Amino acid sequence: MGAVYLVWLVYLFVGIGIISDIFMEAIEAITAQTKLEEYWDDNIQHVTVEVPVWNETVANLTLMALGSSAPEILLSVISTLKAIEEVPPELGPSTIVGSASFNLLVISAVSIIAVGGEDGSTKEIADLWVFAVTTIFSLWAYIWMWICVADSYISVAEGIMTCVFFVLLIVIAFTADKLNKYRMSQRMSHEEQEEKVRQEMNKMKKDRLRSLARDFSDRAVIEVAQGMPAKESIGMNDDMKKEIKRLFCDIFETNDLKEIALNDMMATLKHDQLLERFAYRKRDRSDKELRIKSDKGQLDHDEARKHVKVENDVVGFKCLHYSVTESNGHVAVTILKKAPDQELLVGVRTRDDTAVSPKDYREINEHVQFGLRDREVKIEIPIVDDEEWNPDLEFWVELFDPLKQEQGLDDRLPGDDTRCKVTILDEDFPGTIQFGETDVRVRKGATEVEIDIVRVDGNDGTISCMISTEPLTIEPSPQSA
Repeated sequence: MGAVYLVWLVYLFVGIGIISDIFMEAIEAITAQTKLEEYWDDNIQHVTVEVPVWNETVANLTLMALGSSAPEILLSVISTLKAIEEVPPELGPSTIVGSASFNLLVISAVSIIAVGGEDGSTKEIADLWVFAVTTIFSLWAYIWMWICVADSYISVAEGIMTCVFFVLLIVIAFTADKLNKYRMSQRMSHEEQEEKVRQEMNKMKKDRLRSLARDFSDRAVIEVAQGMPAKESIGMNDDMKKEIKRLFCDIFETNDLKEIALNDMMATLKHDQLLERFAYRKRDRSDKELRIKSDKGQLDHDEARKHVKVENDVVGFKCLHYSVTESNGHVAVTILKKAPDQELLVGVRTRDDTAVSPKDYREINEHVQFGLRDREVKIEIPIVDDEEWNPDLEFWVELFDPLKQEQGLDDRLPGDDTRCKVTILDEDFPGTIQFGETDVRVRKGATEVEIDIVRVDGNDGTISCMISTEPLTIEPSPQSA
């Protein structure tokens, strides 16, 4: 009987957990609301960005706290409704008090331990006023609960007062948050205020880049910034492309984006604050086609697996499309063994496409041995990093049966997941050719004129262009007619 009761309790707790998760998702959707704000940047450019509607302090103390405490609140409500007009059970109050004690003591302790650096460095509380307000109200909550239950009777007035204290907490915490920001701004030196303004401007510029990334994809924005042909930027006009480069240059304080690592650019497109991440995740949930695989510029395209119709039952590639920058030096391809508890020998080789070995990458043709407990194996294929600009190049990686290859059968293994594509992203900057000046004036009667042709935004490789002249017809003005 005890085992049945335990299983029933586990079943109920799982149900409450599922309901709480759905409730938390709804709260995240509410706190993820954004609004449009307009501003003029340093270059007198009109920019519109999205910012969270909710104040972080208010959101954390209301909806976010309500969502994280949903399980004990549900238990308390259920136990209360089952015992209306009777002696209330101990389950409801115990869950509230236990959860509050756990949050106040254990969560605070773990959080303090977690923020400490490995070198012994410490971190300070950025908004001490709000922290002090919440701490005082947390302690007052225990004192007030003791006052309410001391006579074993809770009146309606005490219930109303409890709600009033909660509203008072929100108002005081919000005021403390605003006062602390104002006080910090007053105490800042001129240099610190300029740095604060610079950070705020950079935040707005990042928001603008994220907005463009949502419209055209992260990859399109990165490719435009790096001067590469952006296959996914259909509909992006020249002004947008110039704006993307200008925003990245302003954020990284450089005129040469070639110096900026790919992962630094990718990090710029990710949100920092909690509510911003919620908002980004809600908008981006249906588009998870691109994610960073490593710290050296390799990208995995998860959407390629959507097109798989027939899978191999024994072995296959974990990802079917990789992108890698030339400077990464190699691409790491993962082979996944699907048959458990058995040894496996499989061959892996490369096939040229627009990328040709050994000019663009180093060919491989080798055998991979899986042990009984091996689940996956990574194969590194060298990538050639040259100084010449090329469009994005591609080659294939295939799996084959070594035994059949010895018999003269060179076909790859059956299944759509036994072949993957690798795209080499060229990081070289060929630049563009343009006139040094668009308006050149010469004296009347001159026999020749020198016009400067310059190469901007990169100088990798050899590029050329055609130059022609056309007569300029000037319509006479009314004054000279």
